[in-house]
Amino acid sequence: MPLQEMMQCKLNGIEVLDAAAFYEILQGKLMLENITPNWMIFSSGIHRTKLVNFLKRSIDICLSLLGLVICAPFVPLVAIAIKLTSSGPLFTKQIFVGDGEKPILIYGLSCVAAEAEGASDGTLGSDPRAARVVRLLTSIGIGEMPKLYNVLKGDMSLIGPRPERPEFVEMLKKDIYYYSKRHTIKPGLTGWAQVHRPQGSTVKDAVEKLSYDLYYVKNLSVSLDSQIMYETVKVALFGRGSR
Repeated sequence: MPLQEMMQCKLNGIEVLDAAAFYEILQGKLMLENITPNWMIFSSGIHRTKLVNFLKRSIDICLSLLGLVICAPFVPLVAIAIKLTSSGPLFTKQIFVGDGEKPILIYGLSCVAAEAEGASDGTLGSDPRAARVVRLLTSIGIGEMPKLYNVLKGDMSLIGPRPERPEFVEMLKKDIYYYSKRHTIKPGLTGWAQVHRPQGSTVKDAVEKLSYDLYYVKNLSVSLDSQIMYETVKVALFGRGSR
């Protein structure tokens, strides 16, 4: 290591980065396999001021209220479409892991929840119309409407790590050292990981998503939230990026 030269650069005002910090800037995610608890503790970031928390919560309240008002006229039409193509209740409640690993109830449309769980009978049946309704509701964003109530309540945020079921969290915590650190903030409707990577089902997929989630936890700011909202709109309107 050319320590003298590097020290001279530092004293002359030139930024000197280690591999993990450079990788973070270049890739927009953390190098999980190379970072240590010391690096996590002493690195810059991972510090949220009261102002940032206040602004984030204020934006959550304003935009969730606006979203609920916009979606309200569509609720009767959505209810009719779901009842005509599937059975069961209109809304569902499922337990997920929230901020501080506390259990939270997240609301959803029954047909969208069943599709996500891979149901092939009961709620969705075998009617192809049900699948078309699910695709339509998902494509126009109505499928996320009930979660806006969770955002308004304060259980979720508009932006944060994807909410996970308790059984999956317990399983992944055993295999991935830093996994529980993603629950130091509220889960979100969209997030840094969601706009960069598709949802996967393997431990490797979870590690990759975690590297983006922890980048967001470390660098949380209003400007980063704005960038994520912009990327989410691109995905929703043009199909660019990942959900």
